[in-house]
Amino acid sequence: MKKEKSIVYFADICVDKIEKNSTLPAKFQRMLKQFKLEERVKDKLVGIKMHFGGGLGYTTIHPLFVKILVDALKEAGAKKIKIMDNDPKSGVIRGYTTEILGCDIVSTFGGTGKYLYKEKISSLFTQEPTNNVIGGVARGCLTGDLKINSAIGLQLLFAADRANHLEKEIIPALAQGTNVITKRYFLSSVAYGSVEINDSDWLWKINDQFILPDLTIVLKISARARMEKMGHNNLELNLFKDEESIQKVWANYESIAKRYPNIIIIDAEKPETEVFEEIKKAVLEIIK
Repeated sequence: MKKEKSIVYFADICVDKIEKNSTLPAKFQRMLKQFKLEERVKDKLVGIKMHFGGGLGYTTIHPLFVKILVDALKEAGAKKIKIMDNDPKSGVIRGYTTEILGCDIVSTFGGTGKYLYKEKISSLFTQEPTNNVIGGVARGCLTGDLKINSAIGLQLLFAADRANHLEKEIIPALAQGTNVITKRYFLSSVAYGSVEINDSDWLWKINDQFILPDLTIVLKISARARMEKMGHNNLELNLFKDEESIQKVWANYESIAKRYPNIIIIDAEKPETEVFEEIKKAVLEIIK
């Protein structure tokens, strides 16, 4: 059986005349008449899946166009029309209401949400240096409370703390099916350590027995913005307080990201909501 090619309809958004029939809504109405909607929807239940947006987002379809579509479906004999989004309440401030659109607006998970099943995900949030004895020594070296004159010695402290961290916390948690999220891991040691230690092979070698994460998220931010946002109480900034060194650290992170496929770099100078959504998307792809 020969497959027919799809027919694509479109309307030019340009208005060549200042009159009603030249507007985009009028063009949309004429376009809908080409679809032979009655053959498709008469006496049927019709769902319109939408995204209403959230926060200050406004790149959504104007309610007027949705209303025109709903009216066309009704005229074509649709038995019941429902517009769906994950959270119908988010559409109210944008004008997506039953009164305006002329049909029910429901959650994608059903009117009662019965198709949504919430399941608590067991997670462990941790960080390095840790709060144990070895981690405390490493942290003291970073804050200046303890003195260490050797960059190699500091990296060995990090490695010892990491080995203990894995044995006592991370691996037991993973064995129980718990998701582990750690702030900093051995890739941080390589990125920062390579600024002061020329032998990067040695840095990799003292860390090569540690398990690889399923996902590593690196938040990209300029050296100047990083210093302005975090201040000098940040552990990394106590290690390197000049822009040049921080830029070298970032260059090391970029190089490491090319070495492993499961490292994602996210622009952290974008609005927080956008950064959050990118992080959430990356995490959900791993734990789904």
